[in-house]
Amino acid sequence: MKLSDLKEMAVRGGDLTAVADSWAEKLERSLKDDPTNKEVGKIDSFTVRQRFFLHSIWDGDELIAAFTLDNIPSVYCKIDDVWVKSDRRGQKMFVKILLFIKNELKCHRIVFGEVHSNETVNLLKSDGLKAFKKHWQNRAGEIKQFSPDTVDDFYGVGKWLLVLESGDDWSRFIKDGSFTHSYEALAQAIALHEQLT
Repeated sequence: MKLSDLKEMAVRGGDLTAVADSWAEKLERSLKDDPTNKEVGKIDSFTVRQRFFLHSIWDGDELIAAFTLDNIPSVYCKIDDVWVKSDRRGQKMFVKILLFIKNELKCHRIVFGEVHSNETVNLLKSDGLKAFKKHWQNRAGEIKQFSPDTVDDFYGVGKWLLVLESGDDWSRFIKDGSFTHSYEALAQAIALHEQLT
């Protein structure tokens, strides 16, 4: 399967907070004691668990974030259904999730799902996620460069999906295939880099 085989397109989902919080509340109850929800890694002191495509992030017994990931080895990882608990927002959790996917799951090409919340659209318009090279790609394989000024042009028309790839600057954060710093320190370094550029 190639990236061009994807048939979705980017769509503005609006404010998805209430729906996502309700989903996460049910999810926490169903995952808490589920033996198939296995630990697959850590993001700093948080435990990352996986059940099929669903990844959940736990602070002890508290669910603090979740996302689905469809991993097609050597092609792409498609991240979707991202939820971060309201009191954990503003702590770079989404960036840490993307870094975990890149480093621990070895995904060098991350494709965003087709529905983007207001928070995602605003993040893209503010030119966030500078640690990744970003571009738009459609079903025909056509690629358009990413610019925060043209984000609105890619929603609902032309079957465009957002693709993140590892930037050239990864080598300064990686030593022998693993991060030399915690995800928190790495997220702070990236934030500082974004402020300076």
